[in-house]
Amino acid sequence: MIYRWLYVLLAVLGILLQFHQAQAQLLSDSTKIFAHIETRAEINAEQKDSEDFTVFPLQKDGVLVLQVFKHPLNETQGFTFTRYDTALQKVWTETLPLKPQLHLVHYSIQDDMIYLMFEEDRFYYDIYSINIKSGRWYPMPYQRLFKAAVSQLKVINNQLIMTGEADEQSFIMHLNPQNSEQKILSGSQYRDYYLANLSTHPSSNTFVAVLNGKTQKTKDILVCIYEANGTLIDKLEIPNNIDYSFLMFKTHIKSPEEMIIVGAYTLKQRSKPQGVFLANIKKGEKPNIKFYDFCYLNNFFSYMRPEKREKYLSKIRQKKKEGDHTRYNLDLVLDDLVVVNNQIVVSGETFTTILQDNRGMTSPMMFSAMPAFWAFNPMIYTRSSMFFFSGGPYSSFPFYGYNNFWNNGLNNSQVTQYNYKQGFVCVFDLEGKMLWDNSIPLEDLQSTMPTPYLAHGLGGSKSQLLYLEKGKLYFKNVTQSQANETVWEQTLQQPNTSDKIYDRQNEVFSHWYSDKYLYFGTQQIRSTEKQNRRRVFFLSKVRIDAPSEH
Repeated sequence: MIYRWLYVLLAVLGILLQFHQAQAQLLSDSTKIFAHIETRAEINAEQKDSEDFTVFPLQKDGVLVLQVFKHPLNETQGFTFTRYDTALQKVWTETLPLKPQLHLVHYSIQDDMIYLMFEEDRFYYDIYSINIKSGRWYPMPYQRLFKAAVSQLKVINNQLIMTGEADEQSFIMHLNPQNSEQKILSGSQYRDYYLANLSTHPSSNTFVAVLNGKTQKTKDILVCIYEANGTLIDKLEIPNNIDYSFLMFKTHIKSPEEMIIVGAYTLKQRSKPQGVFLANIKKGEKPNIKFYDFCYLNNFFSYMRPEKREKYLSKIRQKKKEGDHTRYNLDLVLDDLVVVNNQIVVSGETFTTILQDNRGMTSPMMFSAMPAFWAFNPMIYTRSSMFFFSGGPYSSFPFYGYNNFWNNGLNNSQVTQYNYKQGFVCVFDLEGKMLWDNSIPLEDLQSTMPTPYLAHGLGGSKSQLLYLEKGKLYFKNVTQSQANETVWEQTLQQPNTSDKIYDRQNEVFSHWYSDKYLYFGTQQIRSTEKQNRRRVFFLSKVRIDAPSEH
């Protein structure tokens, strides 16, 4: 009898052991490493309060880093540029003898040159160019014709295009460095308009400016097409819809005769985005504009719990049957367009905000998430597709749009917190038809500055959505619009296993080139091997291997 029970006990133990081994295998599979740090570079950053770092990804030309040295009294002492190749090996280092009061506000890259605009004082700028290959730098001839706030800087065929506002009028300035000629372009000066977007098309030697009204009054949207030398080729008008107002514009130029403009729109008398629009514009034809309410997207509200999402969408559908709209309470960041495999990719993040007024009281955002200087576009951030930090998220130069010459009366309030909901992508074909959309929840992400989180690798039918938070990378496989709730999680491991990170600041994870990603920021590290500590600004090259869902 005893032996029989002993056999039973051994059998049970065997089953439990097999179950434990199976569970261990499942845990191993679910925690498979899918993000690999291939190489890493470090810059000493021991002087915590005296250095800023700015990063410019250069695709297959590597990466450029601007290091700003400061005096203990916070006065700038030097500007050092260092270029690394894609293996993060140092190629060259140059220190520019710039004025100490300068700070970077705009940049543009064309071919082997990067053009940098520094603000010396309000409305006064200096422009420099740097050869990416050699590191040689050149001051750009530039006359201050009048006091002007520059909102955008672009370069086409080595000619500079600047947009902004002066004396409450919009303008486009053209600067030819070869003969030092500069001029204000025709068709660009309007008192009630702002320059919403500036896009270049080097292959056709043209650039396009989109002007939109500062208020929600009914106005036509103006699309001006110029040759690279500044000659106005054509001016198109897009009638402002009687039901909707356009909030932002991202342009894909197919040719001087055809382009696609994608952006966000809101309902009349509203300032929060209601959906995305796409305008297919062909010369001599009426613009074909399509409006996509967020509720029509397959995965826009997938950050909600399934039961809450279905209940919410049911209410929206019922309102639409009754001829009414649900007005959403989300704000939106929209990235520049990216064209991949003949498809147009629009991406961004949604969030809600908390305001604090001048009496120290906090309250949910009621009508504006923007600081006082985004009057023309109170709820929507726009940013360049390449985004960088300088001492903190957008602390020194706001690439979300440097438009502090407008004032919308919000000086008594400021945003104290951004609560993120999701990162999303919408994909269109080159004719403007929406193909698919998807998203990844940005759970529990909060910031005190508008911060880019979403990164994506798109190509073929399989895609990835990723974001980084406190050293952990969150990853989701995306197959077009198919619903997928699985979000993988992995702590990014140090190449040197003896290094332990005990503090991290301003870390960014973004797509770099091909299937490579760039991971950078500031870390304080303790080496258990050498028994020392160090504070560094680091750059890491990361490869992603998509984990299997099975």
